[in-house]
Amino acid sequence: MRAAGGGLHPVFAQQSIREMARTRRSPQEVLDDATWGVFGSGWRLGHGADADHIKTPDDVDVCAAAGYTLLRNEHVRIDVLLHRLPKRTQIWIDIFGLIFFLLPIALLIARLAWPVFMRAFVSGEMSENAGGLIRWPVYILAPTGFALLALQGISELIKRFAFLQGLIEDPTRKRQQRSAEEELAEEIAKLAEQKQAAGRGAGGRP
Repeated sequence: MRAAGGGLHPVFAQQSIREMARTRRSPQEVLDDATWGVFGSGWRLGHGADADHIKTPDDVDVCAAAGYTLLRNEHVRIDVLLHRLPKRTQIWIDIFGLIFFLLPIALLIARLAWPVFMRAFVSGEMSENAGGLIRWPVYILAPTGFALLALQGISELIKRFAFLQGLIEDPTRKRQQRSAEEELAEEIAKLAEQKQAAGRGAGGRP
């Protein structure tokens, strides 16, 4: 691929919902493994990810969660040098990426996916499987999802300009919030301490 001169953009992460269910992997695990694999191999050119066989609302939820990470600032960054730069420089790099990469790509894919949805909606296209359902509810997910991603990109852009003007705090700083698992572990630890205290109190009675 390097010999081709960078005209290729390989898809390193591709597993269908069915394959992930059989291998007991999540979409996030697939993307994370592929990202670190790209980084470890020394590949620095464009790359992407793909998924298919999305058939249920639950499948949509787990795959859409990858887009939600942009809002939570949890997306993977291969910042070997970025974290060494001044914060304002980091913010300008984010602005450049949002304006020239994320927004154009998200809007382009939304624009290209819209006619596919409209054709299926107007024609009433059905699945070829026995008892198949109409397909347009699935087709509309692509333009809607990328349109929402573009809106979130605009929101992130506004926050970064506001930070540069000193109006808000650093928008890239992750908020430390306890996960459900951490809260459960803390609750279990408290219950265990209460039982131990009660046991000691009962044992010390005459």
